[in-house]
Amino acid sequence: MRRFLVTFFIVLSFACSQNGLAQHALQHLSEVLFGETVIKVARSTKPPTSSESSVIFSLMYTEKFLVVFSIIKDIRFINTFTAPEEVKIVSADFKSDDVSIIFILFSNGNVVELNYVAGGWHETSRVPNPNTFANAQKIIGDAVYILKSGKVYASRDTAKTWAIDTTNIGTEYVQDVTVDTSFYGWVATQSRNLYYQHPDSNVWHKDTSFTTTGFPQAIFVDRKGRMFVSTTASANYVWMSTNKGSSWANTSSGITETITSFGDDAFGNIYAVGIGSRAYRLSNLALPWISIADSINAQAYLPSTAKIINSISGDTTLYAATRYGMFQSTDFGANWVHSPNQLQSQAHIFYTPVVKGGNYYFVSTNLGIYRVKAGDTTSEKVYPKQGYIWGVNVLMSDSAGNVYANIPFKTGPSTSIFYTFKSTDQGTTWVPDTAGHGALGINAGTQTFDFWVDRQGTQYLGGNGKFYTKKPGQSWKLDTLGLGLKSGQYVKAVILLC
Repeated sequence: MRRFLVTFFIVLSFACSQNGLAQHALQHLSEVLFGETVIKVARSTKPPTSSESSVIFSLMYTEKFLVVFSIIKDIRFINTFTAPEEVKIVSADFKSDDVSIIFILFSNGNVVELNYVAGGWHETSRVPNPNTFANAQKIIGDAVYILKSGKVYASRDTAKTWAIDTTNIGTEYVQDVTVDTSFYGWVATQSRNLYYQHPDSNVWHKDTSFTTTGFPQAIFVDRKGRMFVSTTASANYVWMSTNKGSSWANTSSGITETITSFGDDAFGNIYAVGIGSRAYRLSNLALPWISIADSINAQAYLPSTAKIINSISGDTTLYAATRYGMFQSTDFGANWVHSPNQLQSQAHIFYTPVVKGGNYYFVSTNLGIYRVKAGDTTSEKVYPKQGYIWGVNVLMSDSAGNVYANIPFKTGPSTSIFYTFKSTDQGTTWVPDTAGHGALGINAGTQTFDFWVDRQGTQYLGGNGKFYTKKPGQSWKLDTLGLGLKSGQYVKAVILLC
């Protein structure tokens, strides 16, 4: 078991340099993301200031990795940046007026600046004040803005010094901040207001043409300068301005939920991601919005209301940043496939310790359950065979090599219920082990139960005032012998004394 873990992390260390940026000539951005939950996809909207005019930049990031995609004289490169172990990447974006600069905001408040010079990216650390910006939410801009706890902070000397930037906003709670194609700053507040700021000023001005009954949630400016604001009101989920905020039109037709993020592509299509698992496309600004997330949701072993997609953006190929890694589409989101990636099985997030069953070691990741033979470095996804799951928090085995898990069983295109599963062939096939569930009234699933298996293969489920056992070859039974559990009492651990 220990040998497998060491081998596994050596693979990761080769892929992502611990010294910051490493450059690889790879075909797809997603090849270094390891199937992580991808938070955002972003694209530069202005050529770099360097002499290499034929350079196009894009970036993607997860909580631990930032990936910069560069096309230099028709050659594609990927640069990867690894966050320090003790922090997560909260936000990252290009400097609005100079895309040869990227700012990365960490969860402890530190800001790292990456500079593109002479064909490569170089790291410069900036530490504004961890106590001030710890747990901040976003970094963006020309004058660089950081959003934290409803307030905007600004730096006008490339992240060297910072000051709170709320002149004319006062005590209004800022929900989101962005920068338009003319480098004006924009903020949306929970007082149902929009404000803008000239790039050479530190004063915010109210956009009096914007009126809405809902609370603004996200503000976005596409590469053509068109603006979109989402709100919580069902009658006006999305507002659009094509004249830099001089007037606004309700463009909500087809949207059925509050929108949390927007994106665009090289063809002028706009994409919106909802608070649930839905995503939408608006083509040629012609309503209604079209739902485009069905083929992603069909591959997810989660209820349809779960948040699966974080953001969508792209150029000729469209990318969706999801909790299952990166998906891509070449038909404007009508169909999605998991981005090509021979390392997807080596997911960075693990939900259980490594478990040995027979000749294999098993691990639960944010893509599914994988197995690998002792001494081997190539892992295989064994559940689900098609599609993806996450959050399988219990994976156990018995002395006979059988493997057990409390995992979701797909009951419809986008619905699932957790049940106890068992594999008697070292993960090749998985069968629900639910004999007796009906008589016990636990057909609604076992997600709320704690689950254990001892070395003899006896299974245990513990819930609110309930404790169930199942011996090999028998049905599940309510075990009340000597326990006397009452409502509010739970069995939280089972230890077999041999």
